[in-house]
Amino acid sequence: MKRFVLATIVLLCTSAIGFAQQDPADSPATKEDVQKYLEVMHSREMMSKMMDAMMKPMHQMMHERYEKDKDKLPTDFEARMNKELDDYVKSFPWDEMLQAMVPVYQKHFLFGPHWAEGLARASCHHSGSNAIHLADHDAED
Repeated sequence: MKRFVLATIVLLCTSAIGFAQQDPADSPATKEDVQKYLEVMHSREMMSKMMDAMMKPMHQMMHERYEKDKDKLPTDFEARMNKELDDYVKSFPWDEMLQAMVPVYQKHFLFGPHWAEGLARASCHHSGSNAIHLADHDAED
């Protein structure tokens, strides 16, 4: 009886491994695949909108900090710090950051027929004016 149970467990485990195998039609995503994906998903625009949305609370925190310690700080401290913060965000290498993400996506994405079809559908869905409208609406929330 023990041999039967052991054999059954081994059989189930080895057959489960077969179900977890990769589809042979899938291949690792290329740099171009990932760049197309990031483009279709409007990643650059989304990062820009996210930073724009974060700037207002950051300026508010700077103002609150200035109000708390204004007797210890120069009178132009708040304006100067807000300008430095704005300049830093504007000069940040967003495109380089996106390019640094490409190898990570390549490592974890497989490009096959299903992925290509999904990317084509996403391209059609996200390339219209509705996609920009949705992104604008999300930034307002």
